[in-house]
Amino acid sequence: MENTKYKGNVTEIETILAFMKLGYNVLTPYGDCERYDLVADVNGKFLKIQCKTSSPQDEEGNVYRFSCRSTHKVNGQMKMAKYKENEIDYFATCIKGKCYLIPQNDFYTDLKWLAFAEEADILNVALFGFTAKAWREENPALAKKYN
Repeated sequence: MENTKYKGNVTEIETILAFMKLGYNVLTPYGDCERYDLVADVNGKFLKIQCKTSSPQDEEGNVYRFSCRSTHKVNGQMKMAKYKENEIDYFATCIKGKCYLIPQNDFYTDLKWLAFAEEADILNVALFGFTAKAWREENPALAKKYN
């Protein structure tokens, strides 16, 4: 049965796999108490990542959406909370077999990251300052192996 917890677990596994395929270590917190789902060790820099399951918003599957808030129970009632700047570094979501990183800073007001949506397969502009295409051109052997 696919409930929201199951779908979230699948998104987390897909994100972990994407980082591992690129040769990065992934750390997961014990329990379910942190505001982030995993930490990626990218060249010695620890990135706190909150994984979010996306859902299509149009019939063609060109527009996707995910919640930028957490939901949890307090005294039997559902509570929603926005993520604070120091709690996570990136949101991660997987769409049609690709993982995307979206920077958390100014996420709610600064939509410049949308310009990178086409090129935003994992660890490109957000982390290294170049597009996925540029990475593939500089690393043809790795690109051929993992794409």
